[in-house]
Amino acid sequence: MGRQDVLSRVVRQVTGRTVIDYVNQMLMMEAAFLLRTSNLSIQQIADRLHFADTSSLSKFFLRMKGLSPREYRKRG
Repeated sequence: MGRQDVLSRVVRQVTGRTVIDYVNQMLMMEAAFLLRTSNLSIQQIADRLHFADTSSLSKFFLRMKGLSPREYRKRG
């Protein structure tokens, strides 16, 4: 059994989610936290979280939260 298989199995046992779902959830939590608690621009948040650009962060955020990062920040 390879390392990836072991990681996938352990993450599934502990969280009930796939590795990708778990990583996406953690990334979403960090993005939401930064939008609520910092004065960083959306570009700076995208850079900090290693998105290719603000468009990629916006698409990810919209898919995960149903709002754009800008809308989420406004609703605070």
